Amino acid sequence: MSATKQSLPPSIIEPSLAGQRIDYYTTRKRAVMENIIGKPEIEHIRYEVPVFLQLLNFLTAGPRKYSGLRVYFAAHRSSVTDSGSQYIPAGCEGNLTLIYVPTIAVTKGELVIHGDDLDNCFIMTGSELVRLANAGKGGSDKDTASNWIRHYQERLPKMSQDGAKVSKNAGFSDTRSLWYRMGIFVDAGPGRPGLISYIQELLKDPVNPLTAVVAKFGCYTPTDFSDGNLPLNYQLTLLFELHRQNSPVPHSWVLGTKRRRVVHTDSATGRGEMDPESDTGFPCPPDTCTGSLLPAAS
Repeated sequence: MSATKQSLPPSIIEPSLAGQRIDYYTTRKRAVMENIIGKPEIEHIRYEVPVFLQLLNFLTAGPRKYSGLRVYFAAHRSSVTDSGSQYIPAGCEGNLTLIYVPTIAVTKGELVIHGDDLDNCFIMTGSELVRLANAGKGGSDKDTASNWIRHYQERLPKMSQDGAKVSKNAGFSDTRSLWYRMGIFVDAGPGRPGLISYIQELLKDPVNPLTAVVAKFGCYTPTDFSDGNLPLNYQLTLLFELHRQNSPVPHSWVLGTKRRRVVHTDSATGRGEMDPESDTGFPCPPDTCTGSLLPAAS
């Protein structure tokens, strides 16, 4: 099957929703974040396709039996003792970045907890998948993962205060991380491709190959709700755009939650199958943050 005729993965969402979420960030939340950090904030992070595939293949290959992928919002913070500082792009001190952590499911009674694999916390540079050393080492000045995530979370009180005004939700609490179940990455059967095989097919297209994966920052819309039917309006989220050589409009796939006719998905808390009118992906909060181990305690 050619890439141009390949079935879309269930995690691809309609362009109108993708555009709404991206615009909400660029026209509203981005300015607030710039006021907090005192400099321009970024709108996206561009990844080379082979590097992005390397991360997904690590997640799914071999006997690791990972349950999914947690993506933390973080902010660059340089330090003479932190080896991660060498990967901060020029001029991006303090700007947003993303840290990727595979999760392992552990059953405790009736609860399934998707815990971080702290031995395998990653960032992606232009051409390299970088495993971060010392992840989760509380108080360590060499723990890039915890230090960068904590640097982002220092913004959360002001972000949440702004969010309460915009959303008119006094309990507003902005997003710390997003969890994605394994099922969106692997094939579910004939005509039901996962993201890995879909990306691989796009790469092989001789006419219109995939050239980049671009992580764009967005905000959930007023009609977005969590698994527990809690409002997500204005919370930070991500959309990953698949940029092809000759396509003016990229495909977008989202790691967030909304009641839409997309795919059957399991709950991040292991409560069983959700309503079929749901995107994949679970934001923390309002979904449980159980299993989220970063940043480590100071």
